[in-house]
Amino acid sequence: QQKAREWMRNAQVIAHKSEEYEQRLEELGRERRKRGELHEYRELKNLDDRVNDLRKDVDDKQRALEGYSALPPDISLAYLKLEEAKQALDQLRIDCEDAVAAAFN
Repeated sequence: QQKAREWMRNAQVIAHKSEEYEQRLEELGRERRKRGELHEYRELKNLDDRVNDLRKDVDDKQRALEGYSALPPDISLAYLKLEEAKQALDQLRIDCEDAVAAAFN
């Protein structure tokens, strides 16, 4: 019988605390609505996804811009740089073929 009284008392305390927490939650909700700060998780997640998409777009555009900024201001200089890059690529191909040949011979 002592145990039963303890359980009843504990159940009453828990019920009281539950009511107290519900009231506090409602109060906080009213305060947030007054301030206009009520955001749903889905809304925040969508905003976060949108920010990440925009960040990716900015990064892509930044890389493209950096590629353009490396170009010389004059078209003839650009052609000269292009020829230098082609020669360097040809040399790398020769070096690669030599390395493969040396590895398998």
